[in-house]
Amino acid sequence: MWMQPLIQKEPKRIFTFGCSFTKYLWGTWANILGAEFPQAKFYNLGRPSAGNQYIHNVIMQVDNIYNFCSSDLVIVQWSNVYREDRYFEDAWRNSGNIFFENYYPKKFVEDYFDMYGAYVRDFALIKSAWCGLKDKTQVHMIKMKDFDHPSPYKELQQQILDLSELYAPTLDAVHPSIMKTLWNNDLDSKFERDEKLVHPLYKDGHPSPAEHFDYLKKTFTHDWSEATQLALDVAQHQWIELMRLACDSGYKTRETNIDGYRFNEYLQTLKINNKHFLRGSDEPDERLHRQ
Repeated sequence: MWMQPLIQKEPKRIFTFGCSFTKYLWGTWANILGAEFPQAKFYNLGRPSAGNQYIHNVIMQVDNIYNFCSSDLVIVQWSNVYREDRYFEDAWRNSGNIFFENYYPKKFVEDYFDMYGAYVRDFALIKSAWCGLKDKTQVHMIKMKDFDHPSPYKELQQQILDLSELYAPTLDAVHPSIMKTLWNNDLDSKFERDEKLVHPLYKDGHPSPAEHFDYLKKTFTHDWSEATQLALDVAQHQWIELMRLACDSGYKTRETNIDGYRFNEYLQTLKINNKHFLRGSDEPDERLHRQ
């Protein structure tokens, strides 16, 4: 596993992009960065269920408005390629994995979504973003899961490998995936550990605050401040307590994720200081088409 320095100079602004592995119900690697550099403006542009079309589009919008520079820190977390993002009726529609969510009709998926085509589309988007950022700002690219992660679609593997070789100079710049680094792509082992650590009923496929920090430490070289490490300990402790309360109170209705809408309502009833977030995002420019 290769590591790079997190920063070359202290950032004045931090911009993070991604899906729910970047912005979720509790603090992620992005919020940890915000806490580590408290003097910097912090904009977390992650969006749950977002695909790489959305992520690329928002990067371009943000650069157009803020004009990235060498004193910024920009980290892009690429998502699963099997996602379909569309902007219509003044809002983004982010479906998550198009094969597992019921957002699009089955006939649409069968007739108009091509698995190999998703790689053709997304690898070009990743190259576009990388070429636009790498000589302009301090930038890193990470990913939720391996692009060539084994799947039931074995017949596509050689095509995907050939395409990956074509885009190798760009894909080689993407750090090892969060799922590979933390769990060796084995979600079942994570679920088993979480059942013991959190609650027998707890099952969510997203990293805990401590796991997010573990990913950062395994991916980047950086002398983390004592304040950030203490804040992370508090965040992890509160997260465990909240997840236990959520499970005991029935705010757990999906097979692999906490029910976000009901859980947020539950948090409001507790009237707690949400230390599990570490640091919330500053409000970005209202001209962004990000919702």
